[in-house]
Amino acid sequence: MEYKNGEKRTEFSETPLRPRAYDENIYPWSYHRIPKTITVDGVERPHPARSCGVFVVHGMGDPQWTETAATLRSGFEDACEAITAWQAANSKDKKAPALEPWPLPPPYIHDGYWANFTDIEKTFPNDWEGFNENQQKFFSKMWRTRALSVSRTVVWYLKQQFGLWSTKVRDEVGVLPWLIYFPLALVAVATLVISSIRYRKMIEGFLADVRLYLDPQGVIEKSIVQEIDHRVGERFLKMIGLDWDFKPLREDKRLSASGEMIVFDRVVWVSHSLGSVISYNVLSDLFKRAREIGKTGTAPQKKGVKKFRATLKRFVTMGSPLDKIAFLFGDKSLRPMPEKGRVELLDAGEKFDDKNPAEKREWWFNFYHFGDPVSGALSNPYICGADPPTNVHIEKWHIPGFSHTSYWRDITTLRFILTRTYGTDSLPDQKFERQDVDELARLALWGNVLWLVVVVFAVGVLGALLASWWHGLFG
Repeated sequence: MEYKNGEKRTEFSETPLRPRAYDENIYPWSYHRIPKTITVDGVERPHPARSCGVFVVHGMGDPQWTETAATLRSGFEDACEAITAWQAANSKDKKAPALEPWPLPPPYIHDGYWANFTDIEKTFPNDWEGFNENQQKFFSKMWRTRALSVSRTVVWYLKQQFGLWSTKVRDEVGVLPWLIYFPLALVAVATLVISSIRYRKMIEGFLADVRLYLDPQGVIEKSIVQEIDHRVGERFLKMIGLDWDFKPLREDKRLSASGEMIVFDRVVWVSHSLGSVISYNVLSDLFKRAREIGKTGTAPQKKGVKKFRATLKRFVTMGSPLDKIAFLFGDKSLRPMPEKGRVELLDAGEKFDDKNPAEKREWWFNFYHFGDPVSGALSNPYICGADPPTNVHIEKWHIPGFSHTSYWRDITTLRFILTRTYGTDSLPDQKFERQDVDELARLALWGNVLWLVVVVFAVGVLGALLASWWHGLFG
């Protein structure tokens, strides 16, 4: 491939022309196009995109299979461009290596899909095969009745809203946040009632997921929740070629792409919103299972445990309500992490100050935004123990509420995930700066101010609507 000076590229300091129309397989956008090897600083080595991947778990709602993975991949495309630009600007002074012929593509993404739990045939296929026609009709109806009940969901949410007005909550969260929340909750209650009448699909498609997972009632709902956890864990383990007993999967059960069987050696687990709650519980189960098998399992199983601990490199939560759920529900909805220190659970993590020997390596990173009412910094001892994860506020301004979906497009977040998926040796990028306590405190203050403005506006709008309604009835 030629460049403006007529020479072949050996580093990013030159901007390549568009490839010729007759050049083939220039861009490795799918797995089968990824070459076996890549040349870095003149040294040939295995291509990391063939062994590094991302596991992603979506939040509430009703996405289709691979929809979340495709959304993340779209964001990765833009993040790759940003990383490439940084490498181009820093290749001469050796901050970035010289790669040929192209920089790394976005990694393979496997979707921890769980949203089709209302379909009993897909959720419990073995049971379904044993049902006769009447049983299939009966349990299909029963599944949807329990999982998607609008009345049950509305009543449950109203109970949670009114419970948050207690003085116990006020004393725990502080007077200012509680005063801000109080009128906002009135707006939320009014919105919930209106939605139950006019927009029932919003309740069925979003809010029912939260109610079902956090507070399942009866054997059917509890069975669904347990199966959600099982399926998410099973799909992660499939990426690394293991089953729930940490035994190697049969070849016909392994993940495949473009006709090839794949077993990944580096995985970053990414989760959003309610998906972070599910992921937290599943990881708790994986750690407990790994500890048990590490003590009593066979040699192949113990090898599988080592594979698990060495392969999972980072756990990334985005827009996570884990702190709020730990405060409101505790062990009713969340399983505790093992008593063992978090840093000892995985052979992974990073230090921000390599000169400080006392600093622990961290593998859990939580991205949040003060305009996102669902998320927040994570610090509750029930989920974090004595060491909160690295909390990172994404600093771009977003419309309050809508910021809950902004993580998929936040370049800083996506660049962090990409470089930790491949490893900074394979994909170097600008240094990831950890925000200090004072900066996070200032952001929290701005968050309170922002939501105070939102509350005043929301109460004003609600008052105007009620006045208009009253005038229409009696004016």
